[in-house]
Amino acid sequence: MPTTTDEFYDVLKAFKTGDPNGNGQADEIPWYVTGVLGLNPLNGAWGLQNRGTRVRYIDFDENLKKVRFYPTDS
Repeated sequence: MPTTTDEFYDVLKAFKTGDPNGNGQADEIPWYVTGVLGLNPLNGAWGLQNRGTRVRYIDFDENLKKVRFYPTDS
């Protein structure tokens, strides 16, 4: 189980370049998303959406101790 984004990349690459279904071809698609919302599961890896998914794009910046609208805050 990957615990960092680098490890997650390595797992996806292993699925892509390996043959997990055993058909003799490296034809697997490691991750498929549609649109920008398909990337939401990755938000937590960068400390985003740390108060759940009920309110989109608003969370709490732990370093600055303030609420943020993260599509525009840096």
